[in-house]
Amino acid sequence: MRKALVLAVSALTAALLLGAAAQAADNPHDQGYTRPAPGGSYVAVVGCFANGGSTTVPAGTPFTAFAGWGAAHIGQVVAWLNESTNTLSVDGGAPIDMSPYFAGLTSQFIPGNWADIFFYTLPALAPGQSEQLAYSTATSHPTEDGVTGFPGPPQPAGSSTFTCTVTGA
Repeated sequence: MRKALVLAVSALTAALLLGAAAQAADNPHDQGYTRPAPGGSYVAVVGCFANGGSTTVPAGTPFTAFAGWGAAHIGQVVAWLNESTNTLSVDGGAPIDMSPYFAGLTSQFIPGNWADIFFYTLPALAPGQSEQLAYSTATSHPTEDGVTGFPGPPQPAGSSTFTCTVTGA
């Protein structure tokens, strides 16, 4: 389960970092996808976790952590949103509900698929200063994504936590 989730979210991460956003679809359900302001520093929490669990950001500059869910069909993303709890903790602090930070359902993130991604901006780190991000996602029901879990079994209900140590450089 964790490997499939990491692969699915890593694919989303790669699409963002490689600028693979498609032209806006003529779908009335597409809420549009608005990236945070250009020129910022971004940390894909799941991608960081999958690639060793640590990364650097420019010191003295706020950075934005992101994660989310992608699926083949809009209904699968809606089901995941309705059945999941998504939180982000910084340095073991109280979990922050990411629900208000999701950017909106869109087919522009990965061509031919749907996604919803949260973006959460964190304060700048001093040179050499580190903090640990912990993104937790928990679903109450098995979730189909139409990509990695279909036609096989859906992702089971349960929770996963992805950690990433971010250091100002």
